[in-house]
Amino acid sequence: MPRAVKRNARATEPVWEVSPGGPLTDLHEALEASRQEGRKPRRLVIRAGTYQLTRPLILGPQDSGLTLEAKPGEEAVLSGGVRLGRWQRESGGLWSAEVPPEALGSEGFRLLVVNGQLRPRARFPEGGFLQHRSNFTVRWLGTTGGGWERKPTAKERASLRYDPADIPPEMDVSGAELTVFHSWDESLVSVARRDSHQARLYFTGPTGHPPGAYNQHKYVIWNVREGLTHPGQWYLDRSLGRVFYWPQPGEAMRATEAWVPVLQTLIRLEGTEEHAVREITLRGLKLTLTTTPLVPGGFGAYAFPGALALSYARDCRLENLEILHVGGQGIKADHAVGLTVSGCELHDLGACGLRVQGERVRLLDNRLYRVGRVYPSGIALSCSGQSCAIKGNYIHHTPYSGIAVNGDDHRLEGNHIHHVMRELCDGGAIYLGGSRRALLRGNYAHDIRDLRELEMYAHAASYYLDEQCEDCLVERNLSVRVERAYQSHMARRNTLRNNVFLSDTDLILRFLVSTEHRLEQSVLRAAGLVRIAEPQGLAAASDNLFFSESGEIVNAPQGTVIAEPSFVDLERGDYRFAPGSPARKLGIKPVMKA
Repeated sequence: MPRAVKRNARATEPVWEVSPGGPLTDLHEALEASRQEGRKPRRLVIRAGTYQLTRPLILGPQDSGLTLEAKPGEEAVLSGGVRLGRWQRESGGLWSAEVPPEALGSEGFRLLVVNGQLRPRARFPEGGFLQHRSNFTVRWLGTTGGGWERKPTAKERASLRYDPADIPPEMDVSGAELTVFHSWDESLVSVARRDSHQARLYFTGPTGHPPGAYNQHKYVIWNVREGLTHPGQWYLDRSLGRVFYWPQPGEAMRATEAWVPVLQTLIRLEGTEEHAVREITLRGLKLTLTTTPLVPGGFGAYAFPGALALSYARDCRLENLEILHVGGQGIKADHAVGLTVSGCELHDLGACGLRVQGERVRLLDNRLYRVGRVYPSGIALSCSGQSCAIKGNYIHHTPYSGIAVNGDDHRLEGNHIHHVMRELCDGGAIYLGGSRRALLRGNYAHDIRDLRELEMYAHAASYYLDEQCEDCLVERNLSVRVERAYQSHMARRNTLRNNVFLSDTDLILRFLVSTEHRLEQSVLRAAGLVRIAEPQGLAAASDNLFFSESGEIVNAPQGTVIAEPSFVDLERGDYRFAPGSPARKLGIKPVMKA
């Protein structure tokens, strides 16, 4: 049972300590005990161990002032999963285990953790994508333009035509799921039936956009036996209620720890507009194993819940948390005011890492990587609202954008982002949509590939200001080994000042359907072509320095200096300007790595 513990003789707040020796309801009981102290500061300390939750831990306005933390130096794990047991050998080198009913549900799950590692689900084809034959040629007018010129019908979102040569006739698709790619998002749907005569797959629910929209035809089939191509993979047979797994070399299945998710949320801070949750601190905890409903996630996979969810929280703090192996978002906050998220590590997540909507939010020094493992549209860090600070975050290896922001008066400074935009398009290391008066300063983006499979503007950029971004300042940022260093679309009155853009291929700054931009004291250097695309979007340019090793420079603004910038050591990544560099003469300040 939970017990009160005096920390020292001068302790001014009551402290409850919970250890895994008690019943599984320990955390809930300890929380209830702490409520007897009213709203004054109090502390709930969780000792080392794994706490298997059967329902979310819900903190309400009555818990304001609470600190919920792991004991310093100890690992306290909150899990929303159940362990699989009684593995039995199957044919073909596979093993299987029965799935508890609470995990199987009506939609199953999409994560399996074996010996602490997230294992890949059976995927068909093993690599690359299949190409379906459905088409949807209606024009997209943009988000601010109202979306589709004609709204898709339910029938157009209910199925796709496939190439009969792609799917073997003997493949059992009764438990299969499809990822249907659109452009900046995707739909994960379950197969209801297959019509072999018409070569059509019908879904149990609608896709977010019709298959074939945006001239995209990519799709992948999950959870079929034919998708098992290497050890470590698995699939769920819902009809048998069993997981089938191909062990890795050396894995002794009878001693293996295998877990699947049950809960959608582990901790929820739940206030209302009239009665907010206030001044709660969560510190040092590890959260793992959640699942998601089988519905399209939409842009950014925002539809899915967070392992840690906050609603109407004021002046709360999330510090040094680790969140991993969850099906939806790592952290999701709505109507947050004065929230601080700092020093957290969020990785190997199904959707977004950190999704926050609110005012005066501070997202500081967090590490986010390998998000979007189930829903590739998952964004590492997403923030909307007013006057938020996004500083010092380290983001890498994501299928879509690293940071996505909308709303006004945000500051994005000193973030380091690389290897993003690896599956979807129309995004970037930092993407702003509909933002006004945002400041992007001192950020470092590198190693982002441009997606060439779409014959449209939807590419991968370092810094991307999209629809209705106005009066933003992009200053002293660094872009390295990225072809599309900057892109704006339907934006106006934004200023690019004292940035350094470097590419080992071509280098493009694009101002698509944009007006009144300024380009000042910036360095553009590429091995290949240097190009200003849609230069009519520039209202003014001054003191810029361009250089192309191939000698190809297109649409350089009048007055641009064409010369080698002369860095101290370009190959080793020392981007300070060498003595005598023409950048110094133009008054361009050196841009350092974040």
